[in-house]
Amino acid sequence: MSDEEIKLLELQRLGKLEKIRETDTSRQESLTNTKSLAKWKTSVTSLEDSLESVQMSQNSPENATQNILNTLGLSSGSESIQREFTREFMTDWQNSVLLMSSRGGGLVPIAEEAEAWARRFYRGNRVSATLILSGDSGTGKTMISNSLRAWVERMAIECAMSGGWSRSPSTEWVDWVDWWERYQDGRPCRDLSDIISSDCLFLDDIGAESDRYKSGQNTAILCQILGKRERKFTVITTNIPKEKWGEKFDTRVADRLKRNGAVYISFWGIKSFNG
Repeated sequence: MSDEEIKLLELQRLGKLEKIRETDTSRQESLTNTKSLAKWKTSVTSLEDSLESVQMSQNSPENATQNILNTLGLSSGSESIQREFTREFMTDWQNSVLLMSSRGGGLVPIAEEAEAWARRFYRGNRVSATLILSGDSGTGKTMISNSLRAWVERMAIECAMSGGWSRSPSTEWVDWVDWWERYQDGRPCRDLSDIISSDCLFLDDIGAESDRYKSGQNTAILCQILGKRERKFTVITTNIPKEKWGEKFDTRVADRLKRNGAVYISFWGIKSFNG
């Protein structure tokens, strides 16, 4: 692709961002529309049922929104992050977080840690660049990780424009179980160098793979990836508790998972959505 084509794509993307800004500006006006208001009231009712600690005014959707955001720690900071992250949370995340809350999950810690990671990414601040979501199968880890990936991809150009990045950051999503199955069978899979070099890697479900040939390569490759991604943005999901990392993998992998201020979010205690 030529430089001219790349510039054209970026200009088109900027045009989309501008439309998003215009949409945000008119959002409050759209609430006066009967259909939008009805939809909003339904959302508020759902939140009231699941979050008793959030004091919301039934007569004021605007106040209800602010109370929700204050409770979740989403009401301060960069305007760009506020706009994009809040939209992502209030749409894609709303149902999943409500389900987590109703099943015993810690709503506020999950939201706060995810937002804090997003702020660091936006600014290119590589301190605590690794985010680890650990919990039982079906508790929403991949759902949260996917929401973060969507946010990162949508904000890529704006991240570069903000000065935190010298260019639009690249992303890679790796379903670890599927990738490993392909790798050990000799089938086509994502090149390891692309996984290691990506600006933001989403590594889903480590520890759930099966080492059929008892080669130990799955652990060795995981150790290699983690070792070469120090101070690079990485989001990992796993159903292995922190205290069992050394037993499931080995001490090298366990050590790398805990390095450089990696942020650990526990989903343990949340009932599985799988029943």
